[in-house]
Amino acid sequence: MTRIENIYERAFHELPEARTDDKALEEEIREYLDTVSWPVKDREELEDLVFAGSSYGQHSGFISGFRYALALVFEGLV
Repeated sequence: MTRIENIYERAFHELPEARTDDKALEEEIREYLDTVSWPVKDREELEDLVFAGSSYGQHSGFISGFRYALALVFEGLV
């Protein structure tokens, strides 16, 4: 495992903050899915679900990526 991969693993799989963020995102998705009537009746409803999932993923990915970038910067300064 490279140093960068090691930083990534430490930054997102072992830190309590990452676990808390993951749990919060999971709960937000579950709450949203509770508002959806199942089964999906048409393509439009399916698209809404896919776009909502994508939006949650983008939000979470941005935050995770930002933290990862900062970890790389700090590692480079050491």
